[in-house]
Amino acid sequence: GGPQVAVAGSVRNQAIYELKNGNGVHATVGDALQLAGGLSSTASVLRASLERINAHKDRSVADISLQGAGRETLLKEGDILRVLPISPEVRKTVTLRGNVA
Repeated sequence: GGPQVAVAGSVRNQAIYELKNGNGVHATVGDALQLAGGLSSTASVLRASLERINAHKDRSVADISLQGAGRETLLKEGDILRVLPISPEVRKTVTLRGNVA
């Protein structure tokens, strides 16, 4: 088998998944997202965080994109992939007040 990784946040099925490795195939962020049923409607494709424990000593967190090369990021045993939601900041809005016909 391959590495067990947790996928959390704005995906359809949050869980711990065992990914396939071997025969020249390495588990990627894209593989994990596919197993998790893809991104939810509130997911940001620009932002995810990848938490990794290095040599049972320290934890590192890297920000990655879920587009292009970011999806090819290799995963290791114990990684936690957190898909972040779209920013709650609202841009370019129009507010209507009063009677609207």
